[in-house]
Amino acid sequence: MFKLLPTSLLWSVLLTSLAAQNPIMITGEASAVLDAYDVAIDSEENRIIVGALQHQGNHDFDPSAAVVSLPVDENLPSGTVTGFVASYRKGGQLNYAFHISDQEIEPSVSNFQVETDKANNLYVLGAFTGKADFDPSEGVFELQASTVYEMRLFLASYDQAGNFRFALAFPFPDNLFGASFSNHNLVNRLVQVDQDGNSYLLLAPIVDGFDFDPGPDEFTIPFGLYVLSYDQNGNFRFGYQVPNNTKAIGCNPDGSHYITGTLLESIDASFDFDPSPATYVLDNVDSSSFFFAAYNQQGEFQLVKDLKGPNALPVMISGNRTGDIFIAGKMSGIVDFDPSSEVYAVEVSEFEPDESGDLFMARYSATGELLMAQAVQDKVGALCFESITDMEVDAEGNLYLTGVLEGGVVDFDPSSESLDLQGRPINARGGDLFVASYNSEGKVLFAYSVANSRILDNYSSIALEADCPIYTLTGALAEKNLTLELAPGDHRLEINTGSHGSSIYIASLLNPALAAGNCTVTSSPEYSAFSLPQLYPNPTSGTLRVRWPSPSIHGEIHVIDLQGKVVYHQTYRGEEASLDLSHLKSGLYFLKIGQYMLKFSKQ
Repeated sequence: MFKLLPTSLLWSVLLTSLAAQNPIMITGEASAVLDAYDVAIDSEENRIIVGALQHQGNHDFDPSAAVVSLPVDENLPSGTVTGFVASYRKGGQLNYAFHISDQEIEPSVSNFQVETDKANNLYVLGAFTGKADFDPSEGVFELQASTVYEMRLFLASYDQAGNFRFALAFPFPDNLFGASFSNHNLVNRLVQVDQDGNSYLLLAPIVDGFDFDPGPDEFTIPFGLYVLSYDQNGNFRFGYQVPNNTKAIGCNPDGSHYITGTLLESIDASFDFDPSPATYVLDNVDSSSFFFAAYNQQGEFQLVKDLKGPNALPVMISGNRTGDIFIAGKMSGIVDFDPSSEVYAVEVSEFEPDESGDLFMARYSATGELLMAQAVQDKVGALCFESITDMEVDAEGNLYLTGVLEGGVVDFDPSSESLDLQGRPINARGGDLFVASYNSEGKVLFAYSVANSRILDNYSSIALEADCPIYTLTGALAEKNLTLELAPGDHRLEINTGSHGSSIYIASLLNPALAAGNCTVTSSPEYSAFSLPQLYPNPTSGTLRVRWPSPSIHGEIHVIDLQGKVVYHQTYRGEEASLDLSHLKSGLYFLKIGQYMLKFSKQ
């Protein structure tokens, strides 16, 4: 028997579930037409996705019956690549889509990362070759390299409606692309943006003497690795040098920003972490495994800590509103994660090659004290190559990781319990997507892998809503008739690529361990109409038809009376079902379909 909730409470719960179950599909005809690199969520819960679009077949950015494509000049050759930006409302409706392109030369543009500020401005990091026009309107704002063959990095900004704000070009850095441990190219996340719109870039420019200040002043730097900061209007703020093996940059909303990486005794033994006239140098760099350092919004040095142990490589760093610092990466052997005189050693099995290793995660206070450290290990004898492609942390310190598994088995539960996930065979095309979440103390909240996902370029990205435990995933798929099942169990979401040889999914799901009592979601009539299954005729005299917004949903239908008794049951698959309810008495009933609960009348 189903227990009926009061109507007002029931509607709130249903909208909470509904908000996490609306996949958006961007489709193309030819293989590898579309590639997705990053997703962000603004304060109004719009989903913004960026990537690359190869013009060798038809494509459609609108999940509704309308078609929205981004054409290029008909004289340009097939295979031209442009960088796209697309924004969707929470219900899946397209706000806009545009691309960064060029109508005069064959463009080659890829958008790799997108961030937002509290004003809902967008900041897009990408690369172009030759030149590109960054204004999606009829206006023109071009950036040019010195030759049509030279690559440049860019940071471009747009308002919430997609209107152009500014764009900056930089020498192409040699730290943009990095090899994951499964030997697939990954794009390093080189920009972070605080709530005020200040951007922080981690760049290793390959052009000596370039002026990084677009204003009247000058800021030139020699070869090396630097943090560069610009304000919300693209004006230069500051820059400082960091160790050459710095791997990642992160920040929290107030502009405190962090770097992490490894240290080499030969070049970092006397490195000064303080960009002010004062000096701060680490001792005993020869025994360091990795470091992390913190700076405030003005770029002033706050702290640096180094951790001991021979084999650890951080790949992600982030912070939350409390000032805690979160780091994730790979390790092997024994690493002491406590930067104090105390020892907190984490050990993993030594049967793997050092360059593979196991995943680790650690949390530190704003002053650098260890709060949590643990490893997620492969099963002995079941070697797995796992890569982290994105990490997010919510305001409460819950950690979300996504990436790729290839071969073997990984136990994602660091406790004495087990939560084993199988990776796709190493010799198969592409790896399998994984998603995992842990609370601030390191307890696993959920973890799952998506069998046969074969994500294009082995890349997935994750973003979080600010006030609700909903996470949004995106990635590119390059195969027809591919079915993916995200979040097995009560929150399962199925995606099917159908006849599309290239597609991008944007899927939002509830964190099942945090959903109860934590999520308040409101809905507009437009959103509800787009998302809810449709019942007709309602009222019904006998036959009730149910139609879904997606043909991939399947499961069971229950009809429940006002006493909570199931009076009808039917299985379904497809986009429509027909229910014979002629035997029911006249009155009010509820139709339960997975996460949905809908009201109808029987005459």
